[in-house]
Amino acid sequence: VYVHEDGSESKGQRFLNEAGNDKEVLLRIKASLSHLEINGPNTILGVLPGGNMLCVCDSKKLRPVVIGRDDDTVIMTSEVTGINDVLPHRDRNNDIYPGERETIIVKDDLTAERWQQ
Repeated sequence: VYVHEDGSESKGQRFLNEAGNDKEVLLRIKASLSHLEINGPNTILGVLPGGNMLCVCDSKKLRPVVIGRDDDTVIMTSEVTGINDVLPHRDRNNDIYPGERETIIVKDDLTAERWQQ
């Protein structure tokens, strides 16, 4: 249910604000779910059902993580020295150091998408 500024309600549809985007609605959803946020020294590494790799960093960024790659390998680890040992000839300028509340998705073709919460 979406409550409009005039107090009327709408159900079962997607709502856009006057600017034509979802910013206001998404900010309200984020605020209402803030108690579910992972808030502590956590970094989550995983594999999604489609086979993509996932890295999610907490809001405090207390656990380090770095993502390095070469032409056929991607490594996610807490220390860059581990990547240096396994992929010493990679282009280090392409290493990713995720920020707080950042999600990294590594696809099958080894490209990375960065999502900021």
